Formats: sequence, C-alpha cells, structure tokens
Amino acid sequence: MHNKRPKTKFRSPIRRQTRQKSGFTVSGETTGGECKLKKAQAIDVNSTSLTLTFEKNPIQIVSSFMKNLAFVAFGGYIFPSTNVRLRAVVQYIGDDGYEAICEARKLISRNKWGKFGVHCIFDMKNLESPAGKIQSELKLESITRISRTDFFGLDLDTVYYYKDKNLWSHFKQKTSMYLPEIYYFDMEEAFTVKPKEYQEMSFLPGRCVVLKSCNRCTRYLLIDVENERNTISFSNHCVSRAPCNHPLFSTYRVVENECKILPAYILKKRILPEAAQSTLGNADTASKIGTYYGYQLECRSCKKYYVNAPLNPMRDSTQHREDSLRRRALEVLVDELLGRKWIYHAFRLEKGKEFDIYIWERFDKKCFNCGQELRFPTEMVIDHTMPLAMLWPLGVTATCLCHTCNSQKRDKFPVDFYSGAKLRELAKITGLSEDLLHSRAVNTKVLDALKKKIIWFFDEFLMEPDYQKVRKGKKTSDLIYKAIRVAINASGAKFDPVTEYIEKAKRLPRSIDLSDKAEY
Repeated sequence: MHNKRPKTKFRSPIRRQTRQKSGFTVSGETTGGECKLKKAQAIDVNSTSLTLTFEKNPIQIVSSFMKNLAFVAFGGYIFPSTNVRLRAVVQYIGDDGYEAICEARKLISRNKWGKFGVHCIFDMKNLESPAGKIQSELKLESITRISRTDFFGLDLDTVYYYKDKNLWSHFKQKTSMYLPEIYYFDMEEAFTVKPKEYQEMSFLPGRCVVLKSCNRCTRYLLIDVENERNTISFSNHCVSRAPCNHPLFSTYRVVENECKILPAYILKKRILPEAAQSTLGNADTASKIGTYYGYQLECRSCKKYYVNAPLNPMRDSTQHREDSLRRRALEVLVDELLGRKWIYHAFRLEKGKEFDIYIWERFDKKCFNCGQELRFPTEMVIDHTMPLAMLWPLGVTATCLCHTCNSQKRDKFPVDFYSGAKLRELAKITGLSEDLLHSRAVNTKVLDALKKKIIWFFDEFLMEPDYQKVRKGKKTSDLIYKAIRVAINASGAKFDPVTEYIEKAKRLPRSIDLSDKAEY
C-alpha cells in the first residue's frame, strides 16, 4: 500500500542491478500475473462543472536526473458518465517564497477510464530551501450535467528519479503517453490525498477496479477490464492474435479483494477452479481474473525505461528503414489492389489543394480526440481512421490527431478508441457509416482483389528490389507477407495466399522464404 512503503518514486534501479543491456531484469517480488480488486470513490455531480482542490504540506524537494532538477506532479484516473473537459493544475510553493505552476488540459470520454497527469520541473538553483508545499486543482466541465463520476489513484507529490543521466532524455520522449504512471506514485487508493471538499461533497463507494501487478516496479496499476483496448497503465499483449492464450499475460491471480459485491463486468472475467464453479455460482469471490487481449508484464512506464529505452539504441538506421519500408509497402499494396492513386498526388490533381491541409481544416485545426489546437498542419498526424493493418487505405475519410493521441490509437479500430458519441461525430465528419466505425472488420475488398491478383502479388510486387533485400537477417517481402497473413487471420477467411498461388502458378513463389514451411 502507498502509505506502508518508502515513498521512493523510482525504486527499480536502486533495488536491483540490471543483468544485461536489454534491461530484461524483473523484481522477483511480482510476476505481472497478480491483481487486486479495489474500490474507487464516486460522486454524483448535479451541475456542468466540478472542482476539487488538494494540498500536501510539508514536502521536501529532491533533485532528479543528475541535473539538479526539482520535480512535483499531480495525476490519477477518472471514469465520467458524460464526456468532460479536464483541467489539472499543480503548484509548488516554497518556504523561501519560490513558486512554480503548471497545467494540463484534455478531453475524457464517458463510460471508460481516462487518465491525466501534470507536472512542474524547475532548477533547484532557484531555491533557497528545498522545503515547501504542493497545491493542485482538478476541474471537470461538460455541456450537460456531469452526473456520476468515479475517481481512482489521485495523488500529488514530489517525484524522484534515481541518478541516471540517461533517464532525462528518455523522460522527454512522448511523455504525455505515460502520465501519470511515469511519476511512479503507488496508486492503490481512490485518493492518496483527499480533496478539501471530500466531506461536504459526500463521496460514495465507487466502481470495483482491477489493479494488475508490474513485474519490474512491483506496483499494482489500473487496467480497464470493461474496455481492454483502452490501454491505461499496461499495453495489450495480443491484439491481432486475440484471444491471448499466454497464461501469465492474460490470467491474474487475485491477491486482494475489497469489493464486497463483484459487478457483472468482473464476474464474467473471473476464472474459478472447476470444482468450485458449480457451487460458487455468482458468489462474490474470484481466485483469478482472465482477459481477452492480455497485458504486458511490465507497466507502460517500466516498458519505456527498462525495455524500449535500452533496446531502441540497438535498432540501427537499417532496422528503422525496414519498418518504414514495410508500412509504406502495405499502403502501396492496398492502393494497387483497389486501383487507387496515392492520395496526396491524386488529391492535389483533382482538388487543387494539399491533402494534409484539407484534413487539418476539415477537423477545425484541432485533434479530433483531445481537442488540442494544432496551429499548423505539421503539428497534426493523419490517422487512417480504420487501421492500415486491417488493409484500410488512407483517404478523405482520414482523421486529424495530435502526435500523442495518434500514438495511443496506433492500430486500434475506432470502436476500441473512441466513445459512442465520438464515433457518431466521426461518422458525420468523415462520411464513414456508424456501422463500419463500430465494427472490427478487415477490408474484404482488398482480400478479394488479392485473390484475383495473387500471381502479380508474389511475382511482381514482392519481387521489387527494395523488398528483396535482406537487412539484419530479415527480408522486407517476408514482413509484408506476414502482415497480410495477420489481416487474413483476423478476417476469418479460409484463404492461404501461398496455396492460392501454387494452384494458379503450379510452382512455389520465389519472393518469400518458405524454408520453414514444411506443408508446402
């Protein structure tokens, strides 16, 4: 529990040594396969706005990143029943009179867990004393009555990062994706510091939440078991190959349960011993929780620092070019099979306007998901809307997102990322049907075209010199073919491209490596 452990905010490098550069070192205390069932706290807000204020006093600033930097933060998770705009502010007030204040704004969608974090980092040379206090404010606003809102894991505190000079550069990369987990708060309560309005607002017992363990920092952090593709603290383990059949990644042993009544969304996730199933029925007990997509063993923050950070420097320019080439190849392939021209070139010829400017203006120069203003088209990332991985091309139905939201959406279907209200809005803007946006469909038109042009696919498209080059033991044509197979498997189609090719060409394709495919 948060109040029972030392408040070291970045324990991992202090507690243990890393055995190898890749960072594959775990705590030994948790495996990533445990969970706790905890209670959030809720309030019914009978207005269009809600403000909560917090204070932690006294606090002691400690320098971080081997750069003499002071660091204070505020963050947590909320589950609103209507779409809300969130404004979070954190302020440091030193005993010596020094002050620092920072704020963050974002849109939180209704009926699923959303998260926020805001922090101030300042030079300790400006301080005469490291002692002071932290104040924070959380404000929610909606165009309609906010109604019931659940809270969990809210905390404000100093943040201390161990003296590793590399952490500062890693911290600055896509930071907003990892808030508030990156603060390394022990977020096992609804409010670690209760809001000043706690008594007068009559908070009630809230939703039962599932906290999964991280095998590196040992924290238990929230996962959204009702919306598993809504990745909060952990990234999914299996997506295209769901359901996840890897026990440690998809099944979690319940080590603590404070929920007296288990809600339906947890009851349907529980796994009971065979002998107990007939007798327990709907009893409010659970020995294990199972998930469909599974989650990584380490939290997203530890993944950033202890897996991706050590591994990314090992990825040379050749490997980065290989990934980029594969994505571009898939885009070109889909356009070729659908008989389409590259959208940037075609749009310029047909409309006399740049495609990216059109999308930027169509979405009112704002990120569709969080509402952040994008001053220039270069601040926008054009999202396919329906994922390229499932063979949907880039076109006028694209979505304008900021870099953070695009990174969070990745290859998700719209239904796995947006709320119902946002999907309806997206349908109006893009012209895509609501039925399609609510689906997880593969583009079957592309698969049908691939069947008809199977010889061209293997003998011409994959034989392009750039796709035949071997880089770091991998050939791009094999990666392209693998991506196609993932989409086919997701569609459930009884279609094997190699078998289809053999039937028509009467030979094995030379463009991919079939040395380990004994069936051919």
